[in-house]
Amino acid sequence: MGNQSLRKNIFSENNVAIGDYAGRSLDLNNVTDLDNDQNVFVGGGAGNSDRNSTRNVYLGFEAGAGDYNINLATGTLEDKNGNIFIGFQAGYNESGNEKLYIENSNKDSNNALMYGEFDNDLLRVNGTFQISNPAGTGYALPTADGTANQVLTTDGNGSVSWENAGTGGLAICNTNLSGNQTIASASTWTKMEFDTVDFDLNTDFDTGNNEFTVPADGIYRITAMYTSSANLNNSNTFGIRITAGGNNIQEVNYKHMNENSVVVRQVSSLTQLNTGDTIEIQARVNSASGLTIDDNSKFTNFSVERVR
Repeated sequence: MGNQSLRKNIFSENNVAIGDYAGRSLDLNNVTDLDNDQNVFVGGGAGNSDRNSTRNVYLGFEAGAGDYNINLATGTLEDKNGNIFIGFQAGYNESGNEKLYIENSNKDSNNALMYGEFDNDLLRVNGTFQISNPAGTGYALPTADGTANQVLTTDGNGSVSWENAGTGGLAICNTNLSGNQTIASASTWTKMEFDTVDFDLNTDFDTGNNEFTVPADGIYRITAMYTSSANLNNSNTFGIRITAGGNNIQEVNYKHMNENSVVVRQVSSLTQLNTGDTIEIQARVNSASGLTIDDNSKFTNFSVERVR
């Protein structure tokens, strides 16, 4: 059905051609039966360049058309088997066998919406692949590969991304001081100089800036404590706090109450943070003599753990 559809058909059997020029080169110049059978060409120009072909299904205007011009005898005749091309110009330039194209243009195998190889059981999506709708209960897979040893994690809201493996893809580190630190008596918050890493599985802690950089959106558990290097007997106020992304996340402040003992302050928080937020620990004291903090990691430390 169609102007010049199967125009050169001589021996072939069990073919369907619908549309102008559909399959018009099939059997071209053959003098014997070469088994050019069981093709379905639907659409103007579909399978236009196929000469010795079998078991192909082309659905769409110029699907699998190629560039052969039968009137001018220019372009390339194609011998193809076992292909399925669906869509406007799908597989237009494909000359191989056992291929799948689903596309509405003449894009190649690396750019068509879907590409497959039946002989290799291969199926490729050149774009974002979604499982159900991410706006509801579904999720979308990333379009690019991650780096070595990364794993796929989800934010629980439809976005799946590559992240460092660590412990199941969750960042975790613990740090302490390399030497005693003195907090001046200015009643202002001072960053604690955590510059020694016990462990940092994803290399998220910056010892030069004494801060942890959040590698991915998620919920993080942050704990920190400090201990004075000597016993104190006063009623001064000592504090410790966590800041993240420039915001005060958790703060502890209270007096020492004239105890002849070391000052211990500790803080803990479970909070939701964003990629790129920096976490630091700060200390404050209103004592005239300031406060010297013990660098022993048993008494002074800072840890971050992503829990989800």
